[in-house]
Amino acid sequence: MTKGILPILVTVFFLAFNFFQQYAVICFLIFCVGLIAGALYPVAPALIGEIVPPEKIGTANASFSFACGLGCIVGPADTGWILELYSISFLFYPMAFAALVFVLTTFFRTNANRNPEPPG
Repeated sequence: MTKGILPILVTVFFLAFNFFQQYAVICFLIFCVGLIAGALYPVAPALIGEIVPPEKIGTANASFSFACGLGCIVGPADTGWILELYSISFLFYPMAFAALVFVLTTFFRTNANRNPEPPG
C-alpha cells in the first residue's frame, strides 16, 4: 500500500501548481517535490546494483549519472521553450501527466509483482 503513495504525492504536487498561484505556496510545493526527488536519487543507484550484472555496474552508473545530468540541462531549456510558446499555467500539465504515468506504471508493476507464479 505504501509503495504507491510516492507517485500519488508527485501527481498531487504537480497538479497543485495549477491551482495555487501564490508565491509562498509555490515555494512550499517545490520544496515538497524536492524532498521526493531527493529520496528517489539515492535509491536508484542501489536498484541499479541489484538489477545490473557486476561486470556492467560501471557503465550502468555512468549512464544513470549522464541521464540525470542531461535532464538537468534539458529541463530548464525545455521550460523556457514552453514558456515562450504558451504560458506558465501550461507548464505543469506535462509534469502532471508524467507523474500520472509514473503512478499507473507503479500501480501495475506492484500488482504484477504481488502475485508471483508458484514454482513448477
